[in-house]
Amino acid sequence: MSKIIESYANALYELEKGNKAILEELQTIVQAMDTEDYKLFASKLIEKEEKKAIINTTMKISNTYLKSFLYVLVDNDRLKLLPGITEYYELLVEKAAGIKRVYVTTATSLSEDKKSEIIAALKKNYKYKSIKLIEKVDPNIIQGMVVENENRTLDMSLLHKGQSLKKFLEK
Repeated sequence: MSKIIESYANALYELEKGNKAILEELQTIVQAMDTEDYKLFASKLIEKEEKKAIINTTMKISNTYLKSFLYVLVDNDRLKLLPGITEYYELLVEKAAGIKRVYVTTATSLSEDKKSEIIAALKKNYKYKSIKLIEKVDPNIIQGMVVENENRTLDMSLLHKGQSLKKFLEK
């Protein structure tokens, strides 16, 4: 995450103290714009005043701080950073709520039972109160899983074991 994105997200977070309604509005804005519309809207082809008019009339933003925040992004030509700002804001909200984000990469999708099992094991071993499990599928893993959170990575994949064996044999 870039420092600029973090700075904007932190500023909005401090202003709104992690308001979940703000997060929902941000997510709605980002999801509503498909990539081509968003690129056009964030580009310099549309004048700043016209962008502000679109924000004011089309987006139906209920929070005045959020509307002002979007105007600041427009004024500083930073509107293209909104998806990253939204994601980092979400991380800040989760952190404040004591939710740990954990990424699990497997070769195939996990069943709900397996997800629950992983969450229970993480809660037990790491003393997490609440976990948000984000699943990634990577067929290159072959078998096993890679678990990542904050600064830790636990690689229990067959791919990793094969790479380790290859390095050992090359010595």
